[in-house]
Amino acid sequence: MVPTEDDNVRRGLYTVRAGMLYPPIIGKPHTYWRDGTLSHTVEVRDNDLPWVNLEVEDGRVFEANPVRFTLIRADGEVKALTVTLDIEAPSYVSATMPTGLTIRAGQKRLEYTIQTVDDAVEEDNAQLTVAIGDGEDYRPGYPNSFTFSIFDNDGDLPGVRVRATKNWVN
Repeated sequence: MVPTEDDNVRRGLYTVRAGMLYPPIIGKPHTYWRDGTLSHTVEVRDNDLPWVNLEVEDGRVFEANPVRFTLIRADGEVKALTVTLDIEAPSYVSATMPTGLTIRAGQKRLEYTIQTVDDAVEEDNAQLTVAIGDGEDYRPGYPNSFTFSIFDNDGDLPGVRVRATKNWVN
């Protein structure tokens, strides 16, 4: 075990690599045998960094409607944070996907919209995934990814509507 220290200093992400030499001493008989990997690298995340979470109001979207999500930072909002994003989108989302969004200093929430395209082509339903990547100035919180379901609005699919005659009951 390699201990880490809580130092109250913002350091970002760093890695620790621990390894074993094999053979232990050249020219001497082996006193142990190697079982698997000789080294391993571990990512250490600084706990003094702010968290950035992903908030989604509705994960089901019909083609032609926007996909909306919000980045929420959990710190004193002291300085601007550029949050790295990994977005996998279906072909009928023609907008250029951002690779990062900046939450300004003093701002706690950043809402973002990706517009889907309304076409006349009948296609399969699709998914759009948004994931918060690691950063030097923040840590991805939880939840840090979400997969939206995008439904096609073309073709001969039956329409379904829910309707109530009253908005209250006794």
